[in-house]
Amino acid sequence: MYYYKEDKSLRNLLSGCPCLETLVVRRAACGDGIKSFVIEVPSLQSLSIHAENDGQEHCEYVINAPSLKYLHIYTEKGPEVCLSETSLKLVEAKISCETIDDKLLGSLTSVKMLSLLFWSPLEVVYPTGSSVFYRLVCLEIYTGKPAWWNLLMFMLDASPKLRVLKLLTDKWHKVGEHVVCEKWNQPKTVPECLLLHLETFVWEGYEGKRQEEKEVAKYVLRNTSRLKKVAFSKSNCSLKDRLEMLKELERVIKTPDSCQFDFA
Repeated sequence: MYYYKEDKSLRNLLSGCPCLETLVVRRAACGDGIKSFVIEVPSLQSLSIHAENDGQEHCEYVINAPSLKYLHIYTEKGPEVCLSETSLKLVEAKISCETIDDKLLGSLTSVKMLSLLFWSPLEVVYPTGSSVFYRLVCLEIYTGKPAWWNLLMFMLDASPKLRVLKLLTDKWHKVGEHVVCEKWNQPKTVPECLLLHLETFVWEGYEGKRQEEKEVAKYVLRNTSRLKKVAFSKSNCSLKDRLEMLKELERVIKTPDSCQFDFA
């Protein structure tokens, strides 16, 4: 554990590493003296940030890494994260944090594979204007909190070339049976990615108990015409219940003969 006298101490340290390609940042809850964490490394290709309870003091991350390909951010509280727009080589990003804001989402528009785990979905702030994930082909979203489908629909609308969609249940931040969820409202227009490009739809930990879950699943299946693989998995489910869920979902697929449907 290091404690820095001032913010520029870290910048001076990183400036002395002109060939650095991989950087792992681990910050403890007690803090390290840095409020503005600036990572400015032209050669950096992989960056992982794991911070415990950053929300106790305001902290921001400013990332200027034009060669960056892999990014993983895990924070227990949501600091401000700004990724330079020059990072156009980004291949994969995994974001796990309490809140997701427009600055962070807006700076990831060049990514090809994106995973989003959010703990307070009602605090998600979406980018405005013409933010489009024009290179995104694979998207993972965790369905752990009420109204997670708002983020899903935003991402579907903003990802015209999406081919793989994975919905994952986060057991640690799972929606409780007693929680009242916001009602699912079917969008008036179907996203381009569903109509023209989506080939794989996976839902791990599908419960099928909430009406909102069923409606989201049916909406995706009903509005895709190029699906090649559909996979739903659910633990602690009887064979009878599994078959009933399978029949209910299979009926809404447009092209059942050309699509592999698995319900494990």
